Order: sequence, then C-alpha cells, then structure tokens
Amino acid sequence: MKVIFIRHGQTEWNKCKKLQGQTDINLDMIGRQQAQHIKSRVEKLEVDLIFSSPLQRACETLGPLIEKKSWGVIYSKALIERNFGCLQGLNLTDKKKKNKKKLDILRKTVDPDYAPPGGESLNDIKSRVLSFLSFLKLLSGPKVVVCMTHGGILDIIYRLAAEIPINSPRRWHIPNAGVFEISLDSKNFKIVSWADVGHLRELTSLDEFR
Repeated sequence: MKVIFIRHGQTEWNKCKKLQGQTDINLDMIGRQQAQHIKSRVEKLEVDLIFSSPLQRACETLGPLIEKKSWGVIYSKALIERNFGCLQGLNLTDKKKKNKKKLDILRKTVDPDYAPPGGESLNDIKSRVLSFLSFLKLLSGPKVVVCMTHGGILDIIYRLAAEIPINSPRRWHIPNAGVFEISLDSKNFKIVSWADVGHLRELTSLDEFR
C-alpha cells in the first residue's frame, strides 16, 4: 500500500513560531495558496481513501482537492496534532522572563513519558501513530491512501521508520504542505520519499516551508 502523508499548509502561528498543538488555527494567505498546489499535486493520483485530522488547518488544506474531485474524507483523531496543554500558544522565540515557567515545562516534554499539564506525552503520540498504522495494515483493498496531518505526527512516523529514539534531536525537515510517502505492508513500512515540496516551487522560496 502507498500511503501519502501531507502536512497542512502554513498558518499565522507557524509563521510566528507559536506552538499550536490542538489549537484550531486557520490557514493564512500562504497556506491557502499551498492548498491549491497540493490539489495539483494529488489530483492526478488514483486515490482509494483519504483520512484527515479534524483540525481546521488540515481540513482547509484538503478543501480545494476534495471540492474538485468530490472525494470523501474520513476524519480521524489519530492524525490530530499533539496536545501541548498549557503550552499551546507559547511563542517559541520569546525568551521573556514571564515565560520562564512554560519554557521549563517545554524542556520537560522531550521526556517520552512526560505530558505537560492538560496535554500528551511523546509516548501518547507514538501509541496513536502505531494504532493508525496497524489499522491501515488491516485494509486489504486500498492501494493508495492519502492522510492529511501535522508535523508532530510526521515526526513520529519518521522516527519509527528510521528506528530513531522518539526524543532525539530532529535533523530532518517537515515543511508545511510537504508530501511524505511511505510504503506499508502487513509486516512493516518504509519511507519512499520525504518532504517533497517540488509542487511549491512556483509559490515562493523553499526556505519559508522549513
């Protein structure tokens, strides 16, 4: 089975480096343009199933595609972004003294078992991803599946495929509106291509998506 994961388009919080988590933020102008390019990238495929996170930024990224192709979408909380609880809305570039407590909590989130107040741990996300992949393995009919999701989910997928600890430093890109293809069978899965942004070249500099 070919599984094509897509990260949603850019939001204002992405641009400002604010931690979104499960806060339901809409796409910004660039994100809406990216959604159109995603449509052009995916509409040529013979897609059997589409899954999506229910968050608005994911739904909006899928919008132009399903509007043209009239494809149905299965919304799954398994694909939703990590819940960062009390940290959601934190500006990751703001080192002001008033944010010291939250920044201390943020540093703790690299512990696989630590969940910020009101949020989820890395192991919680790993369990969600593994459950979703196990579900896909049970599907015998579909040959091409598209999944609209978030950076945190894609990060775990990469680590599982590459057998990298889930709390090690990230050294790979997960750009907004990037396409990430894996091959999945009943026993395992592997990365076929990662962070493909070729469909965005006409939009703007690739550096803006990293």
